[in-house]
Amino acid sequence: MAVHVKNMKELNKALQPVMMGMVDKLAERAYETLNYFLQEYYNSYDPVYYRRSYDFLHSAIKTEAKVVGNKVVASVYIDTDSMDNYYEATGEEVATWANQGTHGGTI
Repeated sequence: MAVHVKNMKELNKALQPVMMGMVDKLAERAYETLNYFLQEYYNSYDPVYYRRSYDFLHSAIKTEAKVVGNKVVASVYIDTDSMDNYYEATGEEVATWANQGTHGGTI
């Protein structure tokens, strides 16, 4: 079915469902990629000095697409606030160490 667009506001409205779908698909792809790398990080090391809580492995978050102003947005991120089972380390520190390629700190 053809849609007749008379101005930019109508074009924005007509494209919004398509953009919502595209942003959702892109967010899902980024989420899958993030989870892949988290799993690879866990697979790359077998700890000897500590027991894993798996908080970091399950910390990836993806939000649904939503309209914000004239944009469609979604978020994919590591929820460091949910990583609260670490001994003498914050979730932010654990994520930073992982980004630097270390496991369990700087020792």
